[in-house]
Amino acid sequence: MKFFSGTKTPRSYQVILAASELGPYVPGLGQAYHTSILVDNMEYEFGGGGINVSKGPVSHRRFSRGHEMVHLGSTTLNPKAMMTLLTDYFQPGTYDMLRKNCNSFTSCCLHFLLGKAMDPKYTVMEGMATSLDNYTYLVRMVMPDYQPNPYAEGFSVELVCVDINHHQEMLQKAGEEKGKAWASLRRLRRKAMSGREILRNVLCGSKFA
Repeated sequence: MKFFSGTKTPRSYQVILAASELGPYVPGLGQAYHTSILVDNMEYEFGGGGINVSKGPVSHRRFSRGHEMVHLGSTTLNPKAMMTLLTDYFQPGTYDMLRKNCNSFTSCCLHFLLGKAMDPKYTVMEGMATSLDNYTYLVRMVMPDYQPNPYAEGFSVELVCVDINHHQEMLQKAGEEKGKAWASLRRLRRKAMSGREILRNVLCGSKFA
């Protein structure tokens, strides 16, 4: 019978933030950005159709300037687990240009994978625009085609990050329980090997007595 130690080197995934300038620089508000996350060159981004996954920074091809690729580190967390959790929050038809957009999704991905927050420079303009629109309807006056998406109402990156933390705590506890199970199995293995050694000595002793 073959026994396994239960130890396995976890796979490491490289995490890159992709960003492109969106529209002109606005004095007093700054620059708007489209962002996405790349995990081992697989892009994850959020739009009107929900979460899109593609090879390479495909969503940035429609932008002609201000491209950035920022390596943020590596993670052992599987992007499939990230998708399982975040898909419930980023459903098709829930996109809102100001309140729940590509940057909201990227922020949640970074928190899940690395426990990091996205550089505020990518979201400062939309944050200010959202605040202005809440009180003055400025964005809707400048952009008559924009109307807040009711399906994005109440969305909060911070609340999603709280759920991510809870989810990862549960996974950690499950991993600890699995580790205890493997430790118990190793103890049984040592006992079994000791028992076989004793039996071997007994048989050898009786054979040559």
